[in-house]
Amino acid sequence: MLRRVFAVFVTLLLISVAFVAYRYWPSRQTVTKTLEDAAKRLPGAPTLHELETLYRVQCAEPQGPNYAGEAMCRKLNDDINARKKEADRNEK
Repeated sequence: MLRRVFAVFVTLLLISVAFVAYRYWPSRQTVTKTLEDAAKRLPGAPTLHELETLYRVQCAEPQGPNYAGEAMCRKLNDDINARKKEADRNEK
């Protein structure tokens, strides 16, 4: 009897932990939206770090739910490479 009560308690505890983790854990979509909102708020262009993060989130998995599309990923990659070249020129 005590084992059953304990098993039910543990099961309910695991279900509640799983629900809270599912509901409140930040998803990739949330990260993408946050980065896009930050880019809109900035007075200038997004930084190299922000572009790289956006590329990782939106272009890492071509079949993923956040995939931005081939053209967008190519543009992001071109922007990142241009920023890196510009940073290298500025260092010299």
